[in-house]
Amino acid sequence: MFSSASRVPGGLLAREPWGRDQLCYQRWPWVTLLDRLDSDGPIVRDLGQQWVVMVAAQWNENFRERMGQVTGRTDNGVKDPVFADINRMRNDIIHHGGIASQRNTGRCEELCRSARCSS
Repeated sequence: MFSSASRVPGGLLAREPWGRDQLCYQRWPWVTLLDRLDSDGPIVRDLGQQWVVMVAAQWNENFRERMGQVTGRTDNGVKDPVFADINRMRNDIIHHGGIASQRNTGRCEELCRSARCSS
């Protein structure tokens, strides 16, 4: 079941939909909501990190194996530099609290190339 968001006096409440006594995930006062939803805000950052983790999991657990079956290779024989970069970012999200490290995100080949060139 998906969680729901509902208006509460003075803000927005994210909780499980099946009862008011259930666990409350977040409570955002209205005055902070625009800052939280800003492109550099914590909600957008968290959604982006969740997306990276989900894409890495789908590649590693589903699509990589399927590509291997189609091409006649093993899972380890199917490599893609973009998905390798996503896995590096995933490791920093999961194991370093979302802080990029030289060991992982610092070794990106494709996705971080333009970021390095622009700095």
